[in-house]
Amino acid sequence: MFRKGLQQIITLLYPDSTVLQASNIRETLDILAERTPDVVILDVNLPDGNGIQFLRDHPDIVQNNRIVLMTMYNDRLLVRESILLGVSAYLPKESAPEEIERCLKTILSGKKYFNAQATESLTEAAPDKRQLRSNLDNLTRMEKAVLQGVSQSLSSKEIAEKLGVSYRTVENHRNNICSKLGLNGVNALTRFVLENKHILGL
Repeated sequence: MFRKGLQQIITLLYPDSTVLQASNIRETLDILAERTPDVVILDVNLPDGNGIQFLRDHPDIVQNNRIVLMTMYNDRLLVRESILLGVSAYLPKESAPEEIERCLKTILSGKKYFNAQATESLTEAAPDKRQLRSNLDNLTRMEKAVLQGVSQSLSSKEIAEKLGVSYRTVENHRNNICSKLGLNGVNALTRFVLENKHILGL
């Protein structure tokens, strides 16, 4: 029932689109093996598994697709985990059609989308502002420019083009930023920026 309603919303928003449906993980893998959709909308609760675990097991799918994770729960831990995994968006199932439209337009433009409730839940565990600013003062001018690019949801390649440097240089700056801020993990920097954007002023 939920999938049918979602399909109707998408079809109304994008009349020329083709909506492919999968009822479980196996069918999802079969579709993604043959097609590269513009957006993949994934439920956290699946008949044959868990959407979060599915993404953990298939990081290549996250890297190669825009993933919208949908769930019945607007849970802080789920939001944080989805950011850690690198999904493009997180939406509660009760989201209004208008919010679904905003979400799709945002991620199709190359940015990430987390609604106000999700963003608010992330700020509950925000670090001390003075300590954070002290850590930021240790960043070089170029590292701050890279951090700005991350806050705009730009990829390392896009940041490199914007700053006129190589992709490898941007990756080195990202690693240095993570080292100075004590961050670990593939998507740790993106998660850090999203969680602390209100403090960073980016």
